[in-house]
Amino acid sequence: MSEQALLSDREWFESHPQAVVRFRRQHLNEFSALSHQGHTPPIFKPSFSTEPGEAATWVAVVDLLQLLQKQGSSGDPSRLRLRVRTFPLRSAQQHHQARQELIQAVASELLNQEHAHEALPALQDAA
Repeated sequence: MSEQALLSDREWFESHPQAVVRFRRQHLNEFSALSHQGHTPPIFKPSFSTEPGEAATWVAVVDLLQLLQKQGSSGDPSRLRLRVRTFPLRSAQQHHQARQELIQAVASELLNQEHAHEALPALQDAA
């Protein structure tokens, strides 16, 4: 990931301290480190995105600590942010709907991971 992308996101979230999600155009080679390691960058496709050949040229940046509403973390420069590729959002309504869907998807995934983590000791004890 380029330092420029990280700095841009950091500055944007500092100027929007209550924001959970930022949508922006993807920086050149932003996900190249993942690709070089043989991984496919995650993609978020909003429910209204129906164009079959549309390219995921935008990025959704999710501030996980803000999503979890961790108290006292808004001034912490070491934020935890998730970046996923997404499709161009052309209107304010699309931004709003995509933001809601993405927040729900990430929150559900975090909750599922937490439940799996809590169930792991019980499964190990049963084995």
